[in-house]
Amino acid sequence: APNLSLIFVLPVLIAALSFGWGPALLAALAAVAAFDVFFVEPRYSFQVASTSDLWALALLLAVAAIASTVAAQSRRRALDAQLAAQRAEALHRLARLVVEDAPPGVLYEAAGEALSVIFQTPATVLVQQGGALASVAATRGASLSAVDLEAAGWTLANNAPARAGTYPFDTAEFDFWLAGRAAGKGVVLGVRVGAAGAQRPAEPDRYVDMVGAYLAAGLLQGGG
Repeated sequence: APNLSLIFVLPVLIAALSFGWGPALLAALAAVAAFDVFFVEPRYSFQVASTSDLWALALLLAVAAIASTVAAQSRRRALDAQLAAQRAEALHRLARLVVEDAPPGVLYEAAGEALSVIFQTPATVLVQQGGALASVAATRGASLSAVDLEAAGWTLANNAPARAGTYPFDTAEFDFWLAGRAAGKGVVLGVRVGAAGAQRPAEPDRYVDMVGAYLAAGLLQGGG
């Protein structure tokens, strides 16, 4: 039975590699409970008659917890590396379109997609048209409320970021940054805050500045 207990570590590792540390911990507790019920006397109960069996259960839980922690950390590093590669690829694609002198519409879509990949959240690009801002690109179903549009307009007028959930835009769901001005048109970038699955980078302003710089260079180059 002590040797057999190591088999119960396998589902813990699988859970850690597939779903992370939380599900792995639940799998570890389930493994210990199953081992106790089916292989420890008296069987088919949670009672433990022998002190050695009690120590075996404790050891099984410790091994499973350590293994799940290591596996979960490995999974986290792999996901972080994958996301970093996706961010780099999105920026590379935008830069390539700038070099190829792509039309403004294509650049707007690429900038919005780059923001969406970088933040893992809905994103939008707004351009000043006829004195007002209009969304020219929206990813992942990004939809702006009246308060969001007001916050974007404030960013354009004041050349400063507007943060969602802060006064005077308490009910806004998007953060906005001014990307620059080309041919007399202001360009504002927005990303939704708090969306499911969102992963805000450690230095969000730096990434937004890069997207804005590429976009502004492409618009100036194409005269759009």
